Amino acid sequence: MLKCIVSVIFILTTLSAKSQQFNLADYNTKAHKTTQTGMLVLSGWAVANIGTGFITAGQTSGSDKYMHQMNAYFNIVNLAIAQAGYWGSRKRAKSSQSFSQAVKQQNSEEKTFLLNAGLDAAYILGGLYWAELGKKHQGEKKYFQFRGYGKSLVLQGGFLMIFDGIMYAIRNKQGKILFKQLENIDLAVAPGGVGLVYKF
Repeated sequence: MLKCIVSVIFILTTLSAKSQQFNLADYNTKAHKTTQTGMLVLSGWAVANIGTGFITAGQTSGSDKYMHQMNAYFNIVNLAIAQAGYWGSRKRAKSSQSFSQAVKQQNSEEKTFLLNAGLDAAYILGGLYWAELGKKHQGEKKYFQFRGYGKSLVLQGGFLMIFDGIMYAIRNKQGKILFKQLENIDLAVAPGGVGLVYKF
């Protein structure tokens, strides 16, 4: 009897120790906070560019005027995307995400930041192309427009590439902790059917 009690205590202690190593609720909280913080940073960048862009565009001329204009217009879209991401994460944080939902969200965010990094590179290349294209219109209004828009795209693309790179690195690190739990899951086949078994 004593041996049985000792065995039960040992098993319960082992299960408790294992469960403390990974807590899904804690993981979800950290993941949501990371996303929300990132979206607030992006929102701050967008608001700063919109405000200074429109104000400075009216106080400058030449290519600088068009650069600030593009900064403002570009970041109106950035602000909309950032706010949608922020409130979407807030909404998900209020619900209790299952393990499979957490995995799906993790994969989705990692892919999004990688895809965005590719788009950021395209912005930079497009900006360099526009700036070069402007040289063909020396003395014309298009010269200043192309040069200004080009400089803006290089600036915005550069910032977004750094931002998306950092966000991907942080979320990827968090994802490794989540995906490591998949090593403990086996597919079990029994006479009554098929199921998933978590190995402690």
